[in-house]
Amino acid sequence: MPLQEEQREEFRATIKKEPDDELLVDLRYAFGWDPDPRKSTWKAIEINRLVTKRNARKEARPQWFAIIVSGLLALASLVVSILAYLNEAAK
Repeated sequence: MPLQEEQREEFRATIKKEPDDELLVDLRYAFGWDPDPRKSTWKAIEINRLVTKRNARKEARPQWFAIIVSGLLALASLVVSILAYLNEAAK
């Protein structure tokens, strides 16, 4: 049993180093991937988990960019309104 866990950790470390998602998808099929996880090998399931996680991160990037930009715009409008208020108060 421990040997299989060591193999899994080594396999996970190896596939995480691969930057090409298309190659990983092809490898997933080479290791016997099936849409039904009960019929897939553990290697195919590990590759599928990694590819799914990477895709989720890629899809979330534009959302985080929009959140940061909107926060900066809100901060800029706050600074402008404070400066306008101080300018009016100084008159």
